[in-house]
Amino acid sequence: MSIRLRRRMNAAREREGFKVNFLLAGVQKGGTTALSTFLGQHPDICMAPCKEVHFFDRPDYEHLAGQGELDRTYRKAFPNYEGQVVVGEATPIYIYWPWAPERIFRYNPNMKILIILRSPMERAISHYHMERFRGNEKKNICMAFLMEPFVLHRYRKDQSSNSPLRVCSYLSRGFYARQIRRLLEYFPEKNVRLVWNKDLKENHAATLDKIFDFLEVPKNGAGIERKNIFQGKYSTGFIENIIIFIGRFLYFYDCFILRKKYGHLVL
Repeated sequence: MSIRLRRRMNAAREREGFKVNFLLAGVQKGGTTALSTFLGQHPDICMAPCKEVHFFDRPDYEHLAGQGELDRTYRKAFPNYEGQVVVGEATPIYIYWPWAPERIFRYNPNMKILIILRSPMERAISHYHMERFRGNEKKNICMAFLMEPFVLHRYRKDQSSNSPLRVCSYLSRGFYARQIRRLLEYFPEKNVRLVWNKDLKENHAATLDKIFDFLEVPKNGAGIERKNIFQGKYSTGFIENIIIFIGRFLYFYDCFILRKKYGHLVL
């Protein structure tokens, strides 16, 4: 597509009203960085250059809504928009953030939402190491996991940018079925698609083509280079392997629901 034609399409769509129509909404530490990078290589997809825009979980969201500033503020996150059919961004906390689904629906009831899943215990341990690296977590992994329910209950209404709901939700974020169920209270199943981290690694092109089908853009999976975008710099020790083994029982029922409904087991 020529630059001139793109500019004309861009201007026409701006007149109709700019609207984000796709979200990569989770899960954290599930591969969202890599997947967002892959999707952004498709010529018909505009992904926000700043990964994790944090629009629908921002503390002042309702204030912006009251001032009528939502659309203008969100538009600033897409300086690279050139009339692409799909406009999206990747903020993995959206699936977990209790207030996000309703806000997303209010913004665009036709939003398409993609979730990439990973083994919940592996995800939790990766999340813990990330927060340790950032200096947000001082407790050892056993104590952090044991204290999590009490911390989350105490701060359950805290929507601030440094809320413990964001930092200390290691195990809580792994209950995927209940989070997906909350999304489906607002969006039809045809608008929500699940992808498994393992499938993206082992069947790169085919998995991307399924996503492109979901987004209704031409298939281009074979033309997108497969590479590791980011890998956590840690190794699991004996204690963590024991935690992973025990933790799988914690998620057994939740993962059983996913297996029954979607045909995949993510334990």
